[in-house]
Amino acid sequence: LQSKLQKDNAHLVEYFFGNKMIFQFSVSAEKYSFKRIEKDELFSNTLDRYLEFFESPSNISEDVTKFTDTAFQFYKLLEFPNSESKNLILIPDGLLNFVSFDALLTNSTTTFQFEKMPFLVHDFNIFQQISATSYLNSKDIEKQEDPRVLGVFPVFENTSQELTYSKEEARTVRRIDNSTLLLNED
Repeated sequence: LQSKLQKDNAHLVEYFFGNKMIFQFSVSAEKYSFKRIEKDELFSNTLDRYLEFFESPSNISEDVTKFTDTAFQFYKLLEFPNSESKNLILIPDGLLNFVSFDALLTNSTTTFQFEKMPFLVHDFNIFQQISATSYLNSKDIEKQEDPRVLGVFPVFENTSQELTYSKEEARTVRRIDNSTLLLNED
């Protein structure tokens, strides 16, 4: 595992979601560590709050300050290791499978401009895997083909839930080579 991580210039962080603890295994080319993260009321409430932001398209924009505070607090609670690697392999478990890791904030911020927020994805290329074995059996990160994009754009035309910007976003994504777009009922 450490040899593959060295080849991929990657750091692997795997979580196991227990009843009272979250167990974190962190492995780089040079070292490894094991941590227990208490799944207390603060952790559970912060996880729930963070997940709620992704239940509706407007949840983040309705209270950006609450989102930025929660995204940074949850980042701290997950105790990400410091890493010089540019690639981060994440293996979540339990409710962490529903977490948008790329939208976590690595620092506190007061900005309302999303492009200026310190998202985790600005620091790392993030790859999610289902297990360390699946990562070990995958191609080297640097040798992977051009990324393929699957864009799912529900529009809900002529309903009270219409997403007016979905078609515009689809037109923007369509410019990416190797993209497949699904709109409306597709």
